[in-house]
Amino acid sequence: MIKLKKRNAVPAKLQSKHVVIALKALRSLVKRKETTSEGHFNKSIWLDDATRLALWEDQFKKCCYCEKPIELKRASDVEHYRPKGRVHEAPRHPGYWWLAYSWSNLLYACKHCNSEFKKDRFPLGDELKRVFEEGGDLTSERPLILNPYFDDPTQLFAYEIKNDDQYVYILPTGDDCTERSSSTINTCGLNRPDLLERRAEKVSAIRTAIRALHAAIHFDKPDLKKIAKQDLKRLIDPKQSFSGFARYLVQQAKLEEHLN
Repeated sequence: MIKLKKRNAVPAKLQSKHVVIALKALRSLVKRKETTSEGHFNKSIWLDDATRLALWEDQFKKCCYCEKPIELKRASDVEHYRPKGRVHEAPRHPGYWWLAYSWSNLLYACKHCNSEFKKDRFPLGDELKRVFEEGGDLTSERPLILNPYFDDPTQLFAYEIKNDDQYVYILPTGDDCTERSSSTINTCGLNRPDLLERRAEKVSAIRTAIRALHAAIHFDKPDLKKIAKQDLKRLIDPKQSFSGFARYLVQQAKLEEHLN
């Protein structure tokens, strides 16, 4: 997971009359104390082509959680950070229905992270602070799932290479954030077998580039240093899969200042 930045321009469909109509219907439903379900939401709003494209591009065409490359309309989901219809940890919660069409609540995720693992889970540090109604103060909640648009995963995740470079595990780190890191890892399945192996595929290339840069610096070889820097910059580029892992190894090698 890496830090992301969402564009300021909200896609047109999320500002259209369709949202006004959809929210009005949901308010009426909740007022009657009826339970919301998938059929009560207008999926065409968040599945709008322009909205999907904006999210996909803002996330460098990768899953917001695991950083695996995903296709625009295959094995990928528009993900609601706060679940729209129900909340696994709070059975009586109506879901954050009022955020169903909110640009700030939408992310793009692979189906493994979203549909198989996270689903309608949204754990909090203090369940008593959970907001149940539209207009409630969401800043009072302390989500235990990281949001890459608001949190900096660089400070909250570490990586461990195991079994002769066959597997790379993601681990919680940080002084007081291990609960959030651990919860994100477990809830989104970030240590599932396919990710352990796919991250490991990066180990050799990253280590080779790190050794090359160390050598070029030690022997004062400007030309070789330039090439090594280019290789490492390419590996940590946010467009690359698992760039968060690559950045972690560069940081551990104390080479960040040499890439400026």
